[in-house]
Amino acid sequence: MIKRDAPIPPVVKWLFGPVMLAAGGLGLAAACGLIPLGPSRTNVPMWIIGAIGLSFASLGFVLLLDGIEALRRVRGWLAFTFLVSFASIFNWVAFGPGERHFTTRTSVGSGAVGVTTVAEGGEFGGRLAFGVFAVLLDLLIASPLILWLWRRVRSSAGPGSKGKGAS
Repeated sequence: MIKRDAPIPPVVKWLFGPVMLAAGGLGLAAACGLIPLGPSRTNVPMWIIGAIGLSFASLGFVLLLDGIEALRRVRGWLAFTFLVSFASIFNWVAFGPGERHFTTRTSVGSGAVGVTTVAEGGEFGGRLAFGVFAVLLDLLIASPLILWLWRRVRSSAGPGSKGKGAS
């Protein structure tokens, strides 16, 4: 578990916490049908909108509950909820069915002499970029299980064994 020495600054906690919680609430309300948002207005399944809402809401709660020692485990589960819902969005974009549209933006220079071009990106390149990040997030989520399994296998081998083929 990550140990922090300093709490989240109050400005961050009280400015971004409620904003993220409200944004998440809107996403969850839309996903549950409380805010009319039909398929003709979106190009994603409603569960993706729910995952986006859950990501924002859980992160808002994590910020607001910082410093309350009695709710430390709740914060941990909320952070895990954020991570899983956030990863599910990237996994859907990378590996889900259907066509995807990506945009690439290239900038050279800055200010008055800067030039920016915007072009349609290829589906393969966009899915690849989202896929790399999705796999990294999936490994982050699975890392406690992987570490636990690795320790279990290692401890079952015993201190004196050298593995297969040892004589």
